[in-house]
Amino acid sequence: MILTFGFSIEYGGRHGFIDELFVRREFRGSGFGTLAIEHATSVCRSLGMKTILLEVAFEECAAHELYYRIGFREHGRRLMSRAI
Repeated sequence: MILTFGFSIEYGGRHGFIDELFVRREFRGSGFGTLAIEHATSVCRSLGMKTILLEVAFEECAAHELYYRIGFREHGRRLMSRAI
């Protein structure tokens, strides 16, 4: 997992962004993803941040289940990118 930081007025200033969370297939379902996200949450909270964002592929059903279970929600927007 990589935890980066951004700034958004909508999210109250600085926020965390979880990028590239990956758990090897043989360890999935063992709680490692939850532990990693809890650690990222703790780091962000200690820095005064109130929001953590992440992106997930539409077809990643198991990842969706994990993220919903620990409190992430869709916010009615799409992350978009442009190569420059």
